[in-house]
Amino acid sequence: LVDELNLGEDVLSLISAHVSEVHLSINAANKRYLDEERRYNSTTPKSFLEFVSFYISMLTDKQHKVKFNIERLERGLGIMKKVQQKVATLRTDLQDTIAMVEDKKAATEVLIEQVTEASAGAEEEKLAANVESENCERLAAEAQKIQDQAEQEMKEAMPAMEEAQKAIDCLDKSSIQELKNLPKPPFECVDVGAA
Repeated sequence: LVDELNLGEDVLSLISAHVSEVHLSINAANKRYLDEERRYNSTTPKSFLEFVSFYISMLTDKQHKVKFNIERLERGLGIMKKVQQKVATLRTDLQDTIAMVEDKKAATEVLIEQVTEASAGAEEEKLAANVESENCERLAAEAQKIQDQAEQEMKEAMPAMEEAQKAIDCLDKSSIQELKNLPKPPFECVDVGAA
């Protein structure tokens, strides 16, 4: 049974010392009980073994709970990292497209001003400016479409991000305190705590 716990020799010796100390302290409590209540209470090797078995089952249960929480939090953090990467990529693409559209708009406005100043009769230049303006509007529409798509993808990513947040929110102060109180927590707990 002890082999299933995957504990080191130092932890096992600490647990053994603790269990022995508790069992021996019961004898003093039994004597005090006899003095105060005039009733007998005795401890046996069987009660000692039951105490050890109970302690090991409690420890195993706590280790499983901690391992489950660690795995769930790691999944949540992985989802959050993926969402952040996608959002960062979409923002970069959107900023590049908006900058390109602004450059094209500025170039179109300059071209329109030059055409207007040069001559009112230069119809060909006006048509070229109009074509460029339509291209800019088309690019602006494409930029708007990309922005709408980015917002849609962000809306789709938000539930996953909120789910990851909920996975982290399930930790309470007592869970963290319990992890701190472990003499030598499992390496999975140390990895999560370092993150």
